[in-house]
Formats: sequence, C-alpha cells, structure tokens
Amino acid sequence: MCRSRAADTARLGFPEVRIGFVPAIVSVFLARKLGEAALRELLLLGRRITAPEAARIGLIAQAVAPEALDAAVAETARTLAEEVSPAALRMTRTLLADIRGMGLREALGYAAQLNALARGAADCRAGVAAFLAKQPPPWKR
Repeated sequence: MCRSRAADTARLGFPEVRIGFVPAIVSVFLARKLGEAALRELLLLGRRITAPEAARIGLIAQAVAPEALDAAVAETARTLAEEVSPAALRMTRTLLADIRGMGLREALGYAAQLNALARGAADCRAGVAAFLAKQPPPWKR
C-alpha cells in the first residue's frame, strides 16, 4: 500500500546504534527500499533526518505540510479505493514483493508470466473494454 507520507516537520531515524543495539529487523526492510549509501548513513550513524530528506532518499514518498497530511493520506486512500482495479493492485503488490530478491532474467520471466495472467483476468478485460469505449472501468466510483 502507498502509505509513505509524512509531515514535512517530522524527523525520522533509526538510532539503535546510539544506544548499543542493532537495527537488525528494520534493516531487512530498509535494504529493500534504499540505496546502499543512504542505508549505511541511516543505520551506521543512527542520526535522524527530516521528512524532506527522507523523501529525497526514497524512505518515504512525500513530505507535506502538517496541516496537509490528513488530506494527502485521504487522497491516497481514495485513489486506491476508487480508481484502481483491486485485482491489479493485489497482483502488483505481489509482483513488487516477489521480484526484490530475483536476478534480472528471473524477474523478467516472472513478470512476463504475471503479465500473461493479468491479461486474462476479468478486471483487465473489463478495464480495456471500458477504455476503448471511453467509459470508466467498473471499479471506478
């Protein structure tokens, strides 16, 4: 789910090394999200960063003014609930989770299989038909 919004006044960090602890569990998730340099900077130094900096390095998607945070989150939730195919969303989430540890050739093969599967799905057929008819897809409210 797209849930990485933060108030631009927020400060984020992983200070475990500053108190003698290891950021072990969170490092697994962060290593999948961040580049090596940003990952090392955050985990080895244990410093906090601002939300705009977190957005710049890809830790979060967007830093917004605190008074706009609820609206930004609500807009993301509305888009997910009203404008995207539930089946395609599930398949895309699975795709993104599954390809992380794959090599290029394996990931492309997997993606091609999922692409073929998606093309035969009811949501895809309905969405393409609606597009061609210049109509909204059935899941769009």
